[in-house]
Amino acid sequence: MGPETVQMCDQNGRWAHSMIIQHSINLPKDWPVVPGDGSTLILSIAKPSSEFKLDLSQLVIGDGAVATNSNREDISAILDEPAFWAMEMSLLLYGDELPEPSLAWGATRSEVDKTCIERFQSRWDSGTWPLIRIGLPDNRYVEIEYAAGIEYQTRVWIGACEGPRVLLGYDSGHFSFPTMRIQELLDLAERMDGHPAASLLLLNGAYLVEGEFFPQDVVTRWLRQSPGFQDTYLALLCHKR
Repeated sequence: MGPETVQMCDQNGRWAHSMIIQHSINLPKDWPVVPGDGSTLILSIAKPSSEFKLDLSQLVIGDGAVATNSNREDISAILDEPAFWAMEMSLLLYGDELPEPSLAWGATRSEVDKTCIERFQSRWDSGTWPLIRIGLPDNRYVEIEYAAGIEYQTRVWIGACEGPRVLLGYDSGHFSFPTMRIQELLDLAERMDGHPAASLLLLNGAYLVEGEFFPQDVVTRWLRQSPGFQDTYLALLCHKR
C-alpha cells in the first residue's frame, strides 16, 4: 500500500521515472485478489511530461516505494543536540502517560519544532535528504536516512564505504517495512562505533518475535547516554517503551 515509483519507456527508447497515483480493481471475485481469478488491476500512472508517448511494447517496471536521491547531507553532529532526541523519541513515546515527551530531554515543544524546521524541513524543501551515519568494523556503516520522496520515510541502511548498501527497512506514514529483530539490533549495536545513544534510532521499526524480551536495561543505558535526558523520567519511559 502507499505510493510507488515506476519506470516507463517512451517511443524514442528513453526511460523515465513516474509514480502510481491511484489503483483500482475491476470485477474482483473475492478478497484478497489473487492471480487468475478474472479480475483486472488498474494502475493510474502520472505522465512524466506533456510530450511523453508510452512504448506499449515495453513493460512498466515497478521500483517500489523507495525512491532515491543523490543530493544527501550527513547531519550526524545533530546527535549532540537534546532537541533532536526530544523530536526523535517523541514519535515513540507520545501518549496519555507522557503527553509532552520532549520534557524528558529538557526541551520545549517550540524548540523541537525549530529543530525540525531548521535541520530537516529546510533541507527537504531544497531537495536535500538528511542522513546520520554510524561506523561499523571493516569499513562498513549503518545509516539512518530521512527521505522525502514519494512519501516521508525514515530508512535504515547497512553498507560498505567502497561498495553497495542494503535497505534493512523503513518507517513511514503508510504500511512500513520492519527493520530487524530486537536481537539483531542488539548485535548490530555492539559493533557500532559512534555516539553511545545512536542505537536508540534503530528502535523505530525493530520488532519482537515470540520468546524474545524487550531489553529494558540496555535501552535504559542508551536513554541515559542521549544528550539532555532527565533521569526523573526514566521509570515512566521504560514503562511506556
